[in-house]
Amino acid sequence: EKWQEKILKLAEQEPKALKPFERELVTYLISSVSGAKVFKNHDPCPPATWINVFDKERRCPERDDKNSRKHEIDYFDSYHLESDSRYSKQLASNKGDNKEANSRQESDSNDNLGKKWDAFYNLKDTQTDVSYINQLPTNPPKRICYIFDWIVKLTDQEEIINWVIDQHCLHDTLRKKINRQQKNSQIWLYILQQQENCHIDGNSYTFEREAREFGWCVGLVQKYITMCKPQVKAETAKKLVLEFISITEEGIDDIEIPDEYLKLTIQGLRNNLEYVSVVAKDVDSFNKNEEQQYKIKRTLQYPKEEMYETTI
Repeated sequence: EKWQEKILKLAEQEPKALKPFERELVTYLISSVSGAKVFKNHDPCPPATWINVFDKERRCPERDDKNSRKHEIDYFDSYHLESDSRYSKQLASNKGDNKEANSRQESDSNDNLGKKWDAFYNLKDTQTDVSYINQLPTNPPKRICYIFDWIVKLTDQEEIINWVIDQHCLHDTLRKKINRQQKNSQIWLYILQQQENCHIDGNSYTFEREAREFGWCVGLVQKYITMCKPQVKAETAKKLVLEFISITEEGIDDIEIPDEYLKLTIQGLRNNLEYVSVVAKDVDSFNKNEEQQYKIKRTLQYPKEEMYETTI
């Protein structure tokens, strides 16, 4: 119990203020069911920034994943573990065209229990490389449910909001918990819509296969209209974007619609355009409001600097 109390004292602090071995002690704690339970029940609640330690994809991103927004920020320096440090030094010494080193790096990147510890993996299963953050039909272990509960407590924190945005597809258990408890309704409304739609296949190849196998019907027309509908997505906790689908890149423009369904399809696409004209104003309003709030906050934090800028 004394050991747990010392580690919980560490967990109360911002992880980047701790040494790598101290952060690793907290990961030891939540690697057990009882430890994860005391962590999520601890008062004061451990800071949201611990998510950057617990998720290995955030703490130690794969080098070839260049398209993700999360890699614009270098989390490694602030949140890595002691075991990650040893791995990092090995990678640094292996830079270059050394094929043997590159192959060793590739094999190490699959090690979810050793150098790349992750809170969301089943730590008892050393064979299955599956993260319970992802959309899975199976129920997550109790230990991971406790970590989910801790996340849900902090849904008003920007760090958690941005982390959820970066997830391709949340496990249903976590999504439903957030849906019941979320506190920042407007941004979470769009984030949860994204998560609900993540399993819907909008692929034109799949659509064409369904059209061939089942034939055209009103249900398929509705699916086509939805597939073409622009989506509002949360890019960060403070920024919404309107995402349009490229019908040429997705192959949607090659789909032949039967004459008897053309009128219904055109009506649906016209509704999509009307939807865009309204929702674009909402997106613009949200972004301007967040920008204004940021300026106010900055002025309160650095009043002299802001006054100096205005006088210039």
